[in-house]
Amino acid sequence: MIVGSLVSRYSAVTPIVTSIRLLARRLAENGTESVRLRAAVNDTIKGEPPKKGGILAALGRSPLVGAEIEIARRREEGRETDL
Repeated sequence: MIVGSLVSRYSAVTPIVTSIRLLARRLAENGTESVRLRAAVNDTIKGEPPKKGGILAALGRSPLVGAEIEIARRREEGRETDL
């Protein structure tokens, strides 16, 4: 019985250990993905709410920034409706 218990416990832990080792390897690498991953792990561990302005920061990184695209829309009154 003891052997069966150890085998079942080991087989349940193996995927977790494999995932932790894979995560550790990726965190140790140098690269943009590793930097992003380290930041995500740090934010998760801290337990703080996410920073505000994430959407604005993403839009600021857009390749269209500085393209001087004119975005204009005609102003219309709309249509009449029967209520």
